[in-house]
This record gives sequence, structure tokens and C-alpha cells, in this order.
Amino acid sequence: MNKNNIKIAIAGLGFGAEFIPIYQNYPGVTLNAICQRTESKLDEIGDAFNIERRYTSYDELIADPEIDAVHINTPIPDHAFGIDYISISTELEPSIDYLARTSTALINAYLSPVIDTYIKNIASKIDGNELKIITSAGGLNGSDFFKPKDSLLSGPAGGVVGAAAVAEKCGKDKIITFDMGGTSTDVARYAGEFDYQFETEIASAKLMAPSLAIHTVAAGGGSICQYDNYKFTVGPESAGAFPGPA
Repeated sequence: MNKNNIKIAIAGLGFGAEFIPIYQNYPGVTLNAICQRTESKLDEIGDAFNIERRYTSYDELIADPEIDAVHINTPIPDHAFGIDYISISTELEPSIDYLARTSTALINAYLSPVIDTYIKNIASKIDGNELKIITSAGGLNGSDFFKPKDSLLSGPAGGVVGAAAVAEKCGKDKIITFDMGGTSTDVARYAGEFDYQFETEIASAKLMAPSLAIHTVAAGGGSICQYDNYKFTVGPESAGAFPGPA
């Protein structure tokens, strides 16, 4: 791909046709091809905008080496044609907050291949027994319904649920949980019921997913203290952590 001239194709020419003059007049972009199932409509728009490369097949469009990127304006199920992992923001989090919903879908898409492989590997070794996975909200979901976006705080959430169960057996209904790992420490409050949050900020990305209200300090039992001639720092490097830090 030539970064100074990106070759674009548009798939879906209903609403998508409105983008053709935008691309044709945008610097550093060449509208190289269009794709539409209905051949008569394809030719009508191709002739109107003088576009020679025309496809009625997704397969042929994606296989064209002269196309760097595809702008898709087709029904949602077609957006990931030929792709194994699909993250649809409106299904993951049907809210009106577009930016947070988008970052949630992005996080889910990023994690999907890794977590799916991991889960399938475990499931293949338990002889057809049902596999349940704890979520960031502290509940259990069947592996078929588990979403990677719900995994980010699942470990700390398990600690809070476990601590609450032990506290109740000991006759305690108000506790502070303290869960120290190698690189971080997680703290939560339990007073007879769990506290929840529905939006979590990770770095600069917002994740919209229910989770237990857990506060994390970026220092753990193995965090390395250092002095760089200007200031003291604690972590994120952790003794013995590999690859670490997370």
C-alpha cells in the first residue's frame, strides 16, 4: 500500500453512493472500485461516476490486489464477510453513547481471537461438560455466551465474590477486600451486597460493561522501586513478571 495514495473500494451503493464524490475529491485517495449485488445499479452508478472496476461479488472485490481498503455500506451481517470474529457494538452495548460503544466493540474485537482460542482449548479437555466463566460482574456465563469484553476484571471479581462468601460464613456483613498480585493491588467494598459500575476507563478507552466496583492501585507485591536521579517510582515493572507488566 502506498501511504501517499490509498486505493479505496465502496461496497453497497444505496447510501454508500453518496461517499463516491467525497473520495474522488479527497487528496491522497483513489476510488478504485465499487461493489453492488444488483448489476444494473452497479453499472448505472459506475457510468455516472466514471468508475471502471465493478464487482457484484465480495470475494472478487476482496481478492483484488489493487484495493487497499473497503468502505462497507451493507447490512450489518455482511460487514465482516469472510472474517471469523465479529463484534457488533449495538449487540455488545445497546446504548446511545456512540464513542464508548465503539471503544467497547474495539476492545472486544481485539480480545476475541485470543480468548476464544483459550476457551476452546479448555473446553476440548473436559469431555463435553459445561464450561462456565466468571465475568467482571462476578457472575458465571456459559462459554457459548461469554463476551471477551466481560473478562477484563473477571479475576479481581472472583476474589471479591470469594471474600464475600467467606465473610458471610464468618458472620461478617461488612468487609474491605484487598487482593495483591505481582503488579497491582485491587481493593473493593462489600456491605451485604455488591457495588457495581457500568463503565470502566482503561487507559484512554471507555469500556461499557457491568463490573464489580473494584479500585486498582498500580503497585503489587513484586513492584520494583526505582530512583532515576529525579524521582522515585514504583512499578510498573515487577520482579519475576514475564512478560509483565500487563
